[in-house]
Amino acid sequence: MIVLIVVVVLVAVLAGIAVAGFNRLQRGRQAVAEAWAQVDTQLQRRYDLVGGLNEVVAAAGRHERLALGEAAAARALPDRDRVERQVQGAGAQLVALAEGSPQLQADERFRRLHEQLVRTEDDIAASRRYYNGRVRQLNTTRQTFPWLILAGPMGVAAAQYFQVDLDESVVPDVR
Repeated sequence: MIVLIVVVVLVAVLAGIAVAGFNRLQRGRQAVAEAWAQVDTQLQRRYDLVGGLNEVVAAAGRHERLALGEAAAARALPDRDRVERQVQGAGAQLVALAEGSPQLQADERFRRLHEQLVRTEDDIAASRRYYNGRVRQLNTTRQTFPWLILAGPMGVAAAQYFQVDLDESVVPDVR
């Protein structure tokens, strides 16, 4: 009888650990997905602002309009690093064009879009830090005992950090 009680208690404890592990891993996965949605929203905002800056430059009679159509098509692809380099580089080129054009520097719409781009770059950095923190938290949970044993069978894979390797020559100095 004592053996039966010990077995039942042991099974209950193991079931409790499995349920707690599943819930913890699912909360971590959801936090990563939520954080990514915030990053993606900011990246879309930056893309829209760079497109707006591009339109202002074109409207000002400058022929240096940048082709962002390829970046728009590529946003849906998993190659986010390449797309972000392209959009960020385009933003830097547009800001550099404005520095050499008093007409653009005086344009109120350009200044407003530029200020929004500065804020958006800060928001992207903050969202990216938050996302990477959630990824770190999930991955650390996955690698600790007993979640290490449970993560694989529960289908919880390691999340990837969001890192854009930028060539320093294309990093926009939008300040």
